[in-house]
Amino acid sequence: MPSDGRVYPHTALVLTWFQLKKRQRFAVHGSLPGNASAARGSEAIAPRLQEDFPGDPAETDGSAKGRTVPIRTTYERKGALYYMTRSIQNKGLYLALVSQLNKLARHNRQGSFRTKDRYYEACKRFCGYLADEYHLQKLSNISGKHLVGYVLYLQEHGKSASTIKTDLAAIRFFHDKMSNPKYALPTNSELGVELERRRFGGVDRTWSTEEFNHMLGKALAAERWDYILALYLARYAGLRIHECFRMDTAAAEQALREQAVTVKGKGGKIRTVPINEQIAIALRRQLVRTPRGHKLLVPDDMPTDQAIHRLQLFIAAHRSSIQVKSDPPLTFHGLRHTFAAEKYEELMDKGMGALDAHFTVSRLLGHERADVTNVYLASLSAKDMKDKH
Repeated sequence: MPSDGRVYPHTALVLTWFQLKKRQRFAVHGSLPGNASAARGSEAIAPRLQEDFPGDPAETDGSAKGRTVPIRTTYERKGALYYMTRSIQNKGLYLALVSQLNKLARHNRQGSFRTKDRYYEACKRFCGYLADEYHLQKLSNISGKHLVGYVLYLQEHGKSASTIKTDLAAIRFFHDKMSNPKYALPTNSELGVELERRRFGGVDRTWSTEEFNHMLGKALAAERWDYILALYLARYAGLRIHECFRMDTAAAEQALREQAVTVKGKGGKIRTVPINEQIAIALRRQLVRTPRGHKLLVPDDMPTDQAIHRLQLFIAAHRSSIQVKSDPPLTFHGLRHTFAAEKYEELMDKGMGALDAHFTVSRLLGHERADVTNVYLASLSAKDMKDKH
């Protein structure tokens, strides 16, 4: 912790996500004298400095060791980015750790843009903690004691269980990328620190049939048969967006043979979900258009995350003209909510009990916790669910 004992809380919203990306969110902030330069894009990923400092921080040799340098990092809350400030005393160690983190991040191709940035920022904050509290020189030397100390530090400063667990997931994510880490990191349950369970809000994110049909019409007008297939897979099979874009011709042929799609979801969980005729027709159409052994929804000359991002932009561009409800905005993930709600009602109408229906929907979604599944059933009021039971 800084010698003055201060930890600066987040301030007001500074920039939206896309604005921040557009303005090179890893650029150096403030007026830098001499030969100071802006960060060299996301490859440089230089830390933000809030006071004048000579030269590019990414190239500083650490001669300012001992000075308290406020470092501004960002974290995400409810879809927006906020600044959080921590005064870094051991700036040289901090920059050395961030440099090691950058090498890991530079070669990472997993996750969406938002997830990668969220995890990177979490680990950068962790580097500041390690530099000041443990004078650690190598990220590969982190162990369970560092995680426990960091959890207690975050709890002391009022961070929510959700934020803490996401930060721990980010640390473990980059730890797994290390070629030769010194220690294996304990799981959350092995830390010996009580973590409050995450609480999820109940927001109705489902699409109406009218909204869904209009979005299909937009995709059809643009002759985006790949988007139509993705929309069908989410609406009628509950697949996540990255699960849709992972599908190749072999998986599609297997799905048509078995009338069910098998996917590997979060945490490596494998699940099998039945498909309907709409999905089958869309799969056959896309198979005709895709060379054998290739991904159905990703062009050969395009990274998967870019293909995913383009579909998200397509939905964002058209939702204002088709959305019936004003809030929240339609998203691809909302189609999973639609699938969950419709499947639950279908099972209940067939005479299945509420508990069994809930468990079945949870399994089809690839979840295990009841409170997570409840998020997807937010469109069904508690009273309705109780009455059906």
